[in-house]
Amino acid sequence: MDKTAFSTFKKENEPNDFKFWQSKTVSERLKPTAYLNSVAFNYDLQNPPHQNG
Repeated sequence: MDKTAFSTFKKENEPNDFKFWQSKTVSERLKPTAYLNSVAFNYDLQNPPHQNG
């Protein structure tokens, strides 16, 4: 097992992801969301599927 892939920390030293994402604009928050969707649903990020409706 590759032990360099993960890190551990004490609860009191936990990174504050909420503050990090709150400091970003809505547009900056949506970019990684779009990327993760493209990976999960296997489509090209530059050519997403279109929904009819």
